[in-house]
Amino acid sequence: MDFLEFLASAIDSLAWPILVGSLIYILRKPVGKLLDRVSRFKYKDLEAEFRETLEDIRPADEEIIEPEPVDTTNPETVSLSELAEVSPRAAIMEAWIKIEKATENYLVSSGLEKKYSYQGLRRLPSNIRSPIEHILTQYQELRLLRNKAAHASDFDLDSSSAREFIRISGYVVREIEGAARDLA
Repeated sequence: MDFLEFLASAIDSLAWPILVGSLIYILRKPVGKLLDRVSRFKYKDLEAEFRETLEDIRPADEEIIEPEPVDTTNPETVSLSELAEVSPRAAIMEAWIKIEKATENYLVSSGLEKKYSYQGLRRLPSNIRSPIEHILTQYQELRLLRNKAAHASDFDLDSSSAREFIRISGYVVREIEGAARDLA
């Protein structure tokens, strides 16, 4: 085997690995951006979509009010905590009902009909919307997550995600109720 045959053999052996490595290097940024847009990742028992969205909408550290220890004398607190363990989907539904009730009370105290679209809170007149402006993104994301939990049949959910949903929804409810008290 002379030098030219050796060189041809080496090029033939290294062509595919070099091509694949070059493509990975060249496409690393566009593929990274594409992976950022993936809204759902599921592998065996791992469900990444719900958890990531909850982390995105979590209130800023100074706004986080850590949940108080479970008060066993309050049946609602116990039921949501226990329900998250037994049925995360049902716990999310119950937490969302609390948001709906707080929203209805806020709309009524604002002088609007309580049947106002929950999707349309951003279209409220600015004087009514401004007291709750800071939670509208969280409100909308919680609504979308609640819809996924309610309607997506292949949506797997763990109890820790449900507890986080309950915690964030509790923050949203407190903010809406506080704004309703200020209007009254």
